[in-house]
Parts: sequence; structure tokens; C-alpha cells
Amino acid sequence: MPSFNIQIVFAYHPIVNCTAGTYLNQKLGTCEDCSIGFYQEKDAQVECVNCPVGTSTTDVRTDNSSSCLSGVFNFCMH
Repeated sequence: MPSFNIQIVFAYHPIVNCTAGTYLNQKLGTCEDCSIGFYQEKDAQVECVNCPVGTSTTDVRTDNSSSCLSGVFNFCMH
């Protein structure tokens, strides 16, 4: 019978409650804005949600799926 060596590692982060439109970056323990093309409607989440195919947001930190708009988007990143 094989033996298993299981190690559990817990990373400590102070309790951070990120607001809608942001997510918790678990590596840094900080709240980050959702990028263009993503949104987050709930507080205290660890990722943002992709807009449906063919839609995008026009701003970062979007907190509502209704901000995912249809169309052709050309964004310049500086």
C-alpha cells in the first residue's frame, strides 16, 4: 500500500474585505481592481468574473454585469 505525505500550508493574511468591483489578491493580501472585461458584484471575493463572450466593460473596478456591453473594443494600455 502506498504511503502519502500530505503537507498543509496556511498563509496568514489579515482579514481583508474587498468591495464589489475588486478581488482579494491572495498572494499579496491586498484588494485589486477587476480589469477591463471583468466584473465582481459581491464583496469579499478572490476573483473577478469574465464578461460574456462578445462583451466587455469599459472601465476597471466594475461592480455589475450589466456593465458588460456588446461591441468592438480597442483599448490602449499605457
